Amino acid sequence: MLSQRQRQFLVRLAAAPEPVLSDGPELATFEPDFARTEGVCLLAELADASLLQVRRGVSYEYRILGHVRAFVRHREPNSATPPAPCADTAPPGTSLPPPNLSVFRTTAAWPVGAKT
Repeated sequence: MLSQRQRQFLVRLAAAPEPVLSDGPELATFEPDFARTEGVCLLAELADASLLQVRRGVSYEYRILGHVRAFVRHREPNSATPPAPCADTAPPGTSLPPPNLSVFRTTAAWPVGAKT
């Protein structure tokens, strides 16, 4: 279970369009709500909880997973980016945007034809 601060930080991450670098300027956009050191700790905690993908290199790049972003945006009515209406919840006659199928990327978990 996430703490209140972790949930608040996750909502802010879900609204951010780009990945966040551990030593980059992106964390400055979370101030004054979250100090830089607290932000780095929260990034690590959310990655440990498997809610963020981490690319390790000279600096760490944290990216919120697409399904996590969609869930957070759907659950948080006060999120900076409200969710788009969907066919399940939109009133009849509502014009819906086309589905964003780019979030579904296919990758083979193992080579095609490999025996399991």
